[in-house]
Amino acid sequence: MGTPGQEYWPKWGVGLLLLASAWSSQAGLFDKLTGSGKPGFVELNDNTNQADAFKQAFSDTAVPEEIRPRKIAIGAFQIEFVTSHRGASDSGETKAEKTYTLKGITPVQMQNITEKMHREFAALLTQRGYEVLPASVLQSTSFKTELAVPNEGPVVVDDTGSITDLANTAGLISQKGETHMASVTATAKGTAPNVFERKFLVLPVARNAANEAGMAVMQVRLKLNFMQFDEGGGFGFAKIEGKPRNTLASKDSRIEVFWPTSKSAQFALKVPVVLPGGVAEKITELDMSTGEKAAVVAKGLFGAANSLLGFGASSNGGAARFVAGSTMTQVDTAASVGQTVYSAANSGKFEVTADPDYEEKVGKDLALVLQLYAQALPK
Repeated sequence: MGTPGQEYWPKWGVGLLLLASAWSSQAGLFDKLTGSGKPGFVELNDNTNQADAFKQAFSDTAVPEEIRPRKIAIGAFQIEFVTSHRGASDSGETKAEKTYTLKGITPVQMQNITEKMHREFAALLTQRGYEVLPASVLQSTSFKTELAVPNEGPVVVDDTGSITDLANTAGLISQKGETHMASVTATAKGTAPNVFERKFLVLPVARNAANEAGMAVMQVRLKLNFMQFDEGGGFGFAKIEGKPRNTLASKDSRIEVFWPTSKSAQFALKVPVVLPGGVAEKITELDMSTGEKAAVVAKGLFGAANSLLGFGASSNGGAARFVAGSTMTQVDTAASVGQTVYSAANSGKFEVTADPDYEEKVGKDLALVLQLYAQALPK
């Protein structure tokens, strides 16, 4: 019972007032959710103006028109296929985390796609008026050291179970944004597999090779995601949703062109490129282990505790949480319980089963990407 004139607030009432107090600090998030801000990606389809899309997608540190040679060798052509993709949203008070793993395809299929895209890219450059030569013509240059590195087929990398992943699973740390947990990297046969692994203060070998061969040398890399994430929520509550949609990742997708007199153009993708196709229709939610469930609860409580103690982001802008007729303990307990439950309800692990026509769908999407990449070389 409260003092005379004091009413005892039910938990739902406390929650509503907490949500209302959060509204004033959520304008930026609201803009993001309603599309008021500029989209952080470029969308490609069959009707896209590729030249305009190129300017939006790539950094403007180099101008394609500066590239003069009409003879070119593709020294490296590589595609990294993300096979496990985690998205995490953090409001400062609640956490939401979902992990999607791609099933039903093999590294051999990915290698086949890479070989096909390599041939198609060479054909596109030929259509733009270039004489495209195989990487083997660079054997007489310093690039022979790169070609000597064995291309032993698709390289599988899986960070599931790493120290960082285990710490995240245990709730000791909280990763934000998107994390690529596993991938398969395929390099087209006859091209160099390791040129993108740069050493500090060491110039690319292709730079000297272009001088020595008297032609342009091009190195191409694509990183393909199979999921598109959308952060949602509001009022201090985090939410994240994923849908199967092919997307070219801004990280590690780039074009490099080197030509005689030590000239070069570096085109780094600055925003993701969303493609029209998806790899699957079927998504299966997996049961989380006891440890994983405990970690989600721990993250929810940790976010609530941070908020109560004044650390990190707060939905009410750091103002004291006081509701008339309630003690601070009542308000904070209700909030922390609600936040923990919310975090658990909006997290999970999922399997995405690739459709039988995966290679065809991905091939069509990557063909659009290659048309975009080809804009790096002027007609």
